[in-house]
Amino acid sequence: AKAKLAFHDLHLEVSETEAQWAGGSVHGGMTAVFSASPKYEIAAGFDGVNLAQVPWAARWTERWAGTAKGKLQLTTKGVGREELLQGLEGRGEIKVKGVEFRGWDVASSIEAGAPRVGVSRWMSGEGEFAVKDRAVNFEGIHLEGAKGKMEFAGTRSFGQEAKITIAEGDLRERKVKGGAAGRSFELSGPVDAPQIRIEPAAAVAQAKR
Repeated sequence: AKAKLAFHDLHLEVSETEAQWAGGSVHGGMTAVFSASPKYEIAAGFDGVNLAQVPWAARWTERWAGTAKGKLQLTTKGVGREELLQGLEGRGEIKVKGVEFRGWDVASSIEAGAPRVGVSRWMSGEGEFAVKDRAVNFEGIHLEGAKGKMEFAGTRSFGQEAKITIAEGDLRERKVKGGAAGRSFELSGPVDAPQIRIEPAAAVAQAKR
């Protein structure tokens, strides 16, 4: 990693940062203000990141393959790890390619109305996410695959809990157009031993409102 640092009047500025991370690269900068309650602002971009190397729980990363690029902005405040994590907030954009989700065949599960083991594959995807309340909230990652479009949405907490929904098509678009509801694949609970169920997408759309 490399970066330029400047410190003056209790302000730390980190710029032109470049680093290798999770099989890809990260660049950006940070500003820190060391007042009575220190504050931090981070802006970063990432490219070529391997989803299987992102430092989540080990068994969670084993389920994923593919590459990602995007950008994010984060803010936090306080002193010490717990206080910094509690105050961490931000937003970002992500694009993914060659995505694999190992363990369940989502398309077959939705079609059958019951979980089916296997591997799910999508050629590409993009969307937005937010960081707040010690969790990453995926606000609708639109995935393109050989069997059509799907939407990935939900929450992945810092405490290794997840609630993820993968639905046919775009739930919001279908709702606006008054289209028929389809099924969705739902993963919830501890990421190393999640519960899986298939439910009508109408229930998911209701829960997201």
